[in-house]
Amino acid sequence: MHRLSSLVLLSGLQLLVAQSIWALTVKPNAAPVSTTPVADYQQYLETTRVIDLATAFKDPDATAAVEVTTVLGSMKFTLDGETTPLTVANFLNYVNSGRYYKTDPTNGQAALLFFHRSATSSGVPFLIQAGGYIGTVNPSFPTAVQATEVVAFAPVRDEPFISN
Repeated sequence: MHRLSSLVLLSGLQLLVAQSIWALTVKPNAAPVSTTPVADYQQYLETTRVIDLATAFKDPDATAAVEVTTVLGSMKFTLDGETTPLTVANFLNYVNSGRYYKTDPTNGQAALLFFHRSATSSGVPFLIQAGGYIGTVNPSFPTAVQATEVVAFAPVRDEPFISN
């Protein structure tokens, strides 16, 4: 699980729900599937053995997970790399390469995750989007936050069910 940085609220955002959500067809929740049997072994009293179950099971609902921490709490997301492998790999590349873990040059603190878009349907908030920017201190107005663009990787090609 990967942890993203904190959150900046913009005026006009009505509800915080996620990091770049796309309206996908939701697959029914499926139970994990055994892919490789766990080998028999002898366990002695007062000893510990760790078994990596990731090699023994596959979760049809998710291939990876991330956690976004905000001032309002944490949000945990599973990523469907079977349906959209390029998109998931691209997103994890941003997280794992540290594109969201920048130091604000103005104050030396961690830059904030910046939510820059929200949308409603019939007045009900259903989407917020972040990831294109981090929030840094505006040098001209030290009490204000400014949007600082995250250096982008090459775009991924479109995959089923989403628009990149």
